[in-house]
Amino acid sequence: MLCASLVLGHFAYTGIMDALLTNTAAALVFTWVVARAGEGFSGPTGAILELQPIVYLGKISYGIYIFHLFVPYVALKVFNKSGVGSSYFNSPLGFKALFWTAATIVLASISWHLFEKPINDLKRKWSYARTGGRSPCR
Repeated sequence: MLCASLVLGHFAYTGIMDALLTNTAAALVFTWVVARAGEGFSGPTGAILELQPIVYLGKISYGIYIFHLFVPYVALKVFNKSGVGSSYFNSPLGFKALFWTAATIVLASISWHLFEKPINDLKRKWSYARTGGRSPCR
């Protein structure tokens, strides 16, 4: 991919070509990561991914995905209403990002325990028939 990028870049460098090659390279890398995750990671990477805080973040990851876009907006509104909006607005981005991350994890954790987990626990009330290893869509 790097060779193709260099060759094409030499002859017809455009922002579009660069974006296409960069996105394709990123897609290939993440495809490999997902394929490896399906098989399971071993060694130091597997040991890190099996740490309980990392496993817990994976468990609440859907809530993180849902709430992460709303937290900065809501935080700004809350701080403006409380009268400390200007100090919040002028604080360093690193502080705000740390606050947003912590708030997102707290919200996702609350969502998991009060909403998602009770729904997931309902699955125990019904049995599922095996399809013999074949997809029902075939």
